[in-house]
Order: sequence, then structure tokens, then C-alpha cells
Amino acid sequence: MKTFLIAALVLFSSAAYASANNKNITTIELVALHDNLAQPSRDNVRIYLENIVPSSPTTLGNWKLQLIKATKKALQALGYYQPTINIETQYIANKFLATLDIDQGIATTISDMEITIKGDADTDLHFKQIIEMSALKQGAQFNHSQYQGLKNAINDAAISRGYFKAQWLTTTVAVEPEKNKAKVTLIFDSGPRFKFGEIIFTVPSQAQPIIETMSNFTQDMYYHSELLAQYNLDLAQSKYFAAIEVYPDLQQIRDNSVPIVVNIVEKPANSLEVGGGFSSNYGLRGRIKWTKPWLNKYGHSLSSELKLATTEQSFAAIYKIPIEDPIHNYGTIALGWQNINLNDTRTTKYSLLLQRHRLLNSRWKRGVFIRLERENSIQGSIESTSTNIIPGVSFARTRLKGGLHPYWGDRQSLTLEFGHQGWGSDANLAKAMVRSKWLRSYNINHQFIASADMGAIWANSIDDVPVSMRLFGGGDENLRAYKFDGISPIDQYGELTGGLYQANLTLEYSYMFLPNWRIATFVDTGTTTNDFTERLKTDVGFGFRWQTPVGPIRLDFAFGLTKDPDYSRYDRPFRISFSIGPQL
Repeated sequence: MKTFLIAALVLFSSAAYASANNKNITTIELVALHDNLAQPSRDNVRIYLENIVPSSPTTLGNWKLQLIKATKKALQALGYYQPTINIETQYIANKFLATLDIDQGIATTISDMEITIKGDADTDLHFKQIIEMSALKQGAQFNHSQYQGLKNAINDAAISRGYFKAQWLTTTVAVEPEKNKAKVTLIFDSGPRFKFGEIIFTVPSQAQPIIETMSNFTQDMYYHSELLAQYNLDLAQSKYFAAIEVYPDLQQIRDNSVPIVVNIVEKPANSLEVGGGFSSNYGLRGRIKWTKPWLNKYGHSLSSELKLATTEQSFAAIYKIPIEDPIHNYGTIALGWQNINLNDTRTTKYSLLLQRHRLLNSRWKRGVFIRLERENSIQGSIESTSTNIIPGVSFARTRLKGGLHPYWGDRQSLTLEFGHQGWGSDANLAKAMVRSKWLRSYNINHQFIASADMGAIWANSIDDVPVSMRLFGGGDENLRAYKFDGISPIDQYGELTGGLYQANLTLEYSYMFLPNWRIATFVDTGTTTNDFTERLKTDVGFGFRWQTPVGPIRLDFAFGLTKDPDYSRYDRPFRISFSIGPQL
């Protein structure tokens, strides 16, 4: 059975023709009179025809030939080699009209198919999987895009897996239109598979030992582009270099190995960063960071950072020691000072931290640490001084898709800390913190975020716990309608004491109403307590998200649903929350 298509092609005419008629016609429409042309054929014909432009009414004959030729190509690409095509062309009321009478015919099937892999790839299971996954098989309908796709997949695999002398010996498709059959012959010679060769530096560098240590391959391993890409990424993330480039030198291949060229530009001996900002948690903030990326040939580095805010000031100096590499396996020694003046809390703390960082095979980051702290505090009306030795362990994992503005991801963390008088701490205690945050998207417009924070401290009483280790709730990260760190049990004078337990849950939905702009709605609930006798605090609200090159900027309007003595004048709390930074 035949299918008729009417093509109303409104096309951009030549300059002289447009000037004479004062009209530019630019619309293309295809309408099927009978719905028995397969949708793939219909779509392909539409694509092939839409850019064929007649210059004037006098060229209708040539336009007709072009339409027939393009329609045949569109159908042959899908395996229809014997279509019947009749076209009538007209020029009516400043519009070019074409009536297409198409019978796509019987599909051409693959009667015989030969795919041969020669060379070292003959035993490489990856190539076998590519062939098995291809839709191009004997007895199937022949499709040019599937044929080209199989060839491209084999070519890409050869390049990425180190078959640098691979070549096609035969790539033929023999079609017998009258029999609706096709014979496909593909013979591929991969040649030898090359291994990683020596690492070559374009310029001498003190970083050479570190760069060689960080390599995730050895000279007895077969080349793979994914390993090289990860190596390049690891070097870039090491923070030693201003620029890094790693690539195989295909001109120097010898003895079945390919040298790996490393081209680096080292960072300055000293760097200084100055920044500032504002958040509803901390108010105005400023920071100064000094970094010395190279201290010696072993890759040791030193950094220090001063942070100043209205309610908190801190200083930290960190000495970093690579153990196996500076990204996934290293140690740090940190000296710190912190001063907090917030709500009912006045704290000054000095600390020394020793920590070992390691990336596990499960992709979780593990930190084992011991911390010495000296703290002078006033919490409410209670003054205290404590010295504690706190060993602990932490686990964290972050997964992201989408770069700076992720559309999928999650972040998990667990921290365990302990104090005991037996090793020199003033108090016996244990603390556990668990945090989980999930981001998922539906299409590009709809985004969902869920987060949960839970914490617990085991001690004889809250007074035995250093103020800096106590739990407080409220602020931009959990209960947004309540002031930052303003949720906690209170003493007999109505002053915050901090809590032993914490549980918070947040659900958020956002919709992209303009490019880079989202409107969000959310609900937060949770509490910080010593015994869970208090009612949960809950808030709801809405806000806006602006995706910028430095990360999302968030502005939220949060309305508390739970009465709070601090907000008795307004009955319920209200707070505007403003923050900048990653969503995970």
C-alpha cells in the first residue's frame, strides 16, 4: 500500500525574488494522508527534505529531482532500497508545495554477515561484547546507522585500549535490491596491543618523584585511555600544579610500548587568597589563605587560613604529608584556634590534630585522627575549662553527576569520637554524628533534595561535655526558620545549654522556571534535646536558587510552625536564610 505525504515547504527565497515579492517564506510542514508509513521512515524523510530550498518558481523541475534523490537516501539509510516515489511540485500563493506519493517497499535484511577480528584483539573480550551488543545481525533489517555505529565502536575501543596500529582490511555492504538482501563484510586487524611505557617529562621538575608515585599504571600493564584520564585528573587535583597535560607519544612507540608524556606548570612557591561574603548564619565573613604547595622533594605542603566573621573567628595551619599519594593516602598535622561568641555561648579553643586520610576501595574516604584540645568556655552562666584527648574515625563519600550544578548525587558521612580519663581527657564520653543528603532530578526542571542529620553523645551529663562538642540546631542547614544554633535544651535561667541528642530532617522540591533560576519549597523538622521530651520544631517555606559560575546562591523565606519563646511577639518564628555554596 502507498502512503501520500503533502510537503508544504515554505522556504527562504533568493534575495532578488524576496525583494520583488517582499516575502520570506520559512516554514516546512509534512502531512501524512494515510498513516501506514513507519515512524522512523517518516522522521528520516522529514530530516532529509527540510533543507532543500528552491530558489524561484522557475526551478520547480530541479527541486523535484532533489526531493526524489533525498527521499531515496532517507529510506535507503533505513534499509529500504526499492521505494516507489512520485512527486508533484507547485507554486501557489507564494508557497512551494510538493505532494509525495511514497511506497517505502520491503525492508532489506542481512542475509550474510561476516565480522572478523584479527591481531591481539582476537582474544580481547571487549570486542566480542561490542559485536554481541550491536543490533547489526544476520537476519535483521539492514540499517546504515547501525552499521556505522558498529564500526565506530570498534574504532573507539581500539584507540582507548592501546591498539595504535589497527586498521580495517575490509568494510563492504553488498546490496541486492531486487532480492531485498544485503551481505555485510567487516574484517578488522587490530595489530599488537601496546603497553604503558616510561613516563617522560618535557621539563625537569622537583615534582618528578611524586608524579611517578601517583601513576595508576606500571610498564607491564596494557595501555587504557581511562587509566590515563584518571591519572591526569589525579595530578590536577593534587594542587601542586598550575597546569597539567598527560598524553601518549604515538610518534615514539617502540617494543610494543608507548611513552607517556607529562607536561606540567608548577604553582608559584607561595600563593595568597583573599575572599569575603555573607550568610545568614555568620553574617559578614572574610578569609585570608596562604599556601606553600612545595616544601621539599617529597611533596610536603603547608597552608594556613584565617577566617573572620561577626560571631566566629578561627585560624588553622595545616602541614600535609603524602604517604602513597597526596590525594588518596596522606597525613596531616593541624594547629588551630577558634573563638565563638554566639547566642549564650562564649568559647575559645586551641587544638592540635593528627590525622591519616585514605580512600578505600569502596570509594569511601576514611580518616583516623587524634585531637588534643584546650577549651575555655562560658555556656549560659556556667564557666568551664577542659583539656581533652579525642581519638576518632570518620567515613565520608560524595557522588555527583552534573559538575558544578549537579542533577544527581548524594553525600554520606559518619564520625565517631571518644574521650576517656584513662588517657588524659577530663571527661568520659563518646559522640556519633551521621549525615545523609540526596539529590535527584526528573527531567531538567524538577529537582528533589532530602537530608537527615542525627547525632548522639554518651556522657554522665551535659556538663561533662566540652561546649564545642555539644549539639545545637537551627540555621541554614536544617531548621531554617530558627536562628543559627538557637535550638537546644535550656537551663533554669532560660539559657541554652546544648544537647546530647539531635535529629533533623529536610525535604525540598525546586522547579526551574527560567534558565539558571529555580523556585523552591521545603519543610524542615527536628530537635536538639537531652531526653526527647520536647516537641519537634517544624518550619515550611519557599525560596529561590540562582545557578552561578561560583555555585548556587540560595535565598529562603522560612516560617516556623512551632511556637518559640524567642518569637512570642510574632507568635511563630520567621527567618530569611541566605547562603552560597554547593548543594551537596
